[in-house]
Amino acid sequence: MPAAHALSLTLHIDRLSKGHYQAELGGGTITREGALSVYDTIANAIRGEAEDMPDGLCYFVDVHYGGVSSGSIPVGVLYERADEIAKHLVALIADFKLLEGS
Repeated sequence: MPAAHALSLTLHIDRLSKGHYQAELGGGTITREGALSVYDTIANAIRGEAEDMPDGLCYFVDVHYGGVSSGSIPVGVLYERADEIAKHLVALIADFKLLEGS
């Protein structure tokens, strides 16, 4: 197994507008050519960033969206679990909104 540069990195996803989500891995610490990536769904943002992640960069990714976090997800399953992670994040946000309303 190649040496990882970090144990865990954070993938920040922000909603720019309906159907436009901006993704940034590592809080700006990961340097890539070009502009930040924009995707049409949260799940596609997770998949796209997982695909573009260099091998051995880290072992875990913590996905942040809308003020909530996925918890540490092993890099090896990030792509395959993108839909599940996205649904979990959206459900957490909905739960927080319900709690705030009570």
